[in-house]
Amino acid sequence: MEFLPLILIGAFFYLALIRPQQKKASQQRSMLAALEEGDEVVTVAGIYGMIIELEDDAVWLDVAEGVELKMSRAAIQTVLTRDGESVEAPADEFPGQRLLQKGKRKADNADEAAADETGDA
Repeated sequence: MEFLPLILIGAFFYLALIRPQQKKASQQRSMLAALEEGDEVVTVAGIYGMIIELEDDAVWLDVAEGVELKMSRAAIQTVLTRDGESVEAPADEFPGQRLLQKGKRKADNADEAAADETGDA
């Protein structure tokens, strides 16, 4: 009985911290493995470009006319489009996304209420 709180704390940390991080890392690895020439990507440095050549651990990006950069595959953060079609990001990619959307809805509702009050006067 003395170890039950310790076990519960350990289970909480696994479920709340470790498991989601492992899932995110797995998604990142699969995204990097699926890179193809022609994909439009964003790097961790915020550079937008199109993949023109793939190597084992590197990619060549066309970032402007006549400007090509060789970068590590691990530097690719997001795939924007694949063969001209938009790639949808997973819903859990940004954990605070729901909170931001909820806050935006509240702000929109407050703006509508304020507009109604000024329109009634």
